[in-house]
Amino acid sequence: MAWSWSGVATLAGNLLPFVGLIGGPVANITLAISRAILDVEAAVRDTGAKKKQRAVEIVGSLVEAAEGITGRDMLGDALVAEATAACIDAEVALRNAHAHLAEVVVDYKLRRDAAEAAEVEAGTG
Repeated sequence: MAWSWSGVATLAGNLLPFVGLIGGPVANITLAISRAILDVEAAVRDTGAKKKQRAVEIVGSLVEAAEGITGRDMLGDALVAEATAACIDAEVALRNAHAHLAEVVVDYKLRRDAAEAAEVEAGTG
């Protein structure tokens, strides 16, 4: 039986709201960062530094909302700010690595297809 990757993606998307139940506040903040980066990538056409700032602002707004609910000052905590910036950097690095690997795969397939076509043309394939 073959896996439907769109089905797997849909299942994963449906499970995302439960991440916070399993991983607690850290998972919720990490999930918020991931979603913020997706939103920024889709909507912001600025440079990398400006995109990062927009993601920080979105996550900051979400953390402010959490502060209102919990009655705790989390944004004033330098460790939370550092951790948020580090998570954004890690998420962006992961997405960039994925994009570069995708380029390598496409390049490999093009070279392989060209080599096979050359072999057929030469009569050796």
